[in-house]
Amino acid sequence: LAFLPMSLIALSVHAKSGLLERRGLLFLIAPALLFSAAGALLASRLPALALKKAFGLFLVALSVCPLLSFLGKNRKKDEKIL
Repeated sequence: LAFLPMSLIALSVHAKSGLLERRGLLFLIAPALLFSAAGALLASRLPALALKKAFGLFLVALSVCPLLSFLGKNRKKDEKIL
C-alpha cells in the first residue's frame, strides 16, 4: 500500500527532471495496475505456505539470473584474451 504514494512521487520527480518519456506510459501503467490487483486477489486466496515457497523461488531466480549474466560476461572476456 505504501508503494502507490512513493511511486507517484518518484514519477513526478522523474517527469520534472525530464527523465520520463511520456509516450507509451499508459501501456506500462495500465497492465501494472491490472496485474497488481489480480496478484493481490490471488495472494489473498492462496495458503501462506504456497506464498512463502513461491516467494522463495522468486528470490532464487533473482539471484541466479545476475550470477549467470556475470559469468557469461567473464567468459567472453576470457575468450578475447585467448
